[in-house]
Amino acid sequence: MRLLTLIAIAILATVVSVELYFLLASSLKIRDTVFQVGVALNPHDVMPQPIRFVPFREPSVGEEMFYFKGHIPNRLREEFDSGVVDDTYFPYYENGEIHPPTKYDIENNYSKEDVEKMKLALKTARRYADINKALAEGYRIDSGTFVPGMGIHVANVDYILDDKVSVEKPEFLTYIRNRENRRFQLAQMGFIAQRTTPFRLFEAKDAQGHFHIGITCMFANNMYLQRIVEKSTKSKDGKQFFYQSVSYGQDIFDEIEVSELVIPEDSCKKYPGAKVLGPSIWMMHFAINMYNEYGMFSDYFPYVDYLSANAITHSFFGEKL
Repeated sequence: MRLLTLIAIAILATVVSVELYFLLASSLKIRDTVFQVGVALNPHDVMPQPIRFVPFREPSVGEEMFYFKGHIPNRLREEFDSGVVDDTYFPYYENGEIHPPTKYDIENNYSKEDVEKMKLALKTARRYADINKALAEGYRIDSGTFVPGMGIHVANVDYILDDKVSVEKPEFLTYIRNRENRRFQLAQMGFIAQRTTPFRLFEAKDAQGHFHIGITCMFANNMYLQRIVEKSTKSKDGKQFFYQSVSYGQDIFDEIEVSELVIPEDSCKKYPGAKVLGPSIWMMHFAINMYNEYGMFSDYFPYVDYLSANAITHSFFGEKL
């Protein structure tokens, strides 16, 4: 009698489980449900995660610093609302490699050497798709606010100051935090070097980056990075360069190379323990894991603002949570 009872319970449980599966699959979309609990169906995919890093505390200025505040142009809103973003906007896994978004048409726009380097960069990007791994490896959240068209900067001071540039050790990353589920989606990688000429990380003409001229004092604790812009700088001939951002194509872009900028001796002395960054900082953004209509190497990325404003998050390979 007891055996028959156990068999009956087992059969009932199986029937209920099957019925529940089809109920979820039809009305609640079982694929989305699985993603909500943090399990990607693609074994190579990576889910964005909320911060679980032990020392993490919300910033004293309030968590609103993590979100976009501003107006999104109607053209962009209508374009993104219409569903223009599809799987061509995201990388894909094939034959053991991660490939850049097909929307970039890289085979026709970039050299074979650049494409191979992009694939290597995507391995790094996939590792940092979980922000907790970035924090565990020494990256710190910039104490500044969400930067429109870029997101939340997370930087590694050691990489910034080592005077090396590599797609495997990006100096900074940018993320978009979802207001509802607190997950951080990786938006861009970024590179920094203290130099007066662009670092030729890629052969592509549009991979010129830009410069920041001036002195910045950096402090990093176990969670946040604080930057204080201290002063302008001068060249050896006495010409003063006020703190500014210089983009490719501006007259001053080429002038920087021959200006012989110097760091004033008293730089950051009033901030004990601060690291000095400058006087000429080359920087380049790199949207390799999500298509940027302004260009792969553009620092402005409008889709970032749209995602933040609408609390939308994607997995590394583009599954919408």
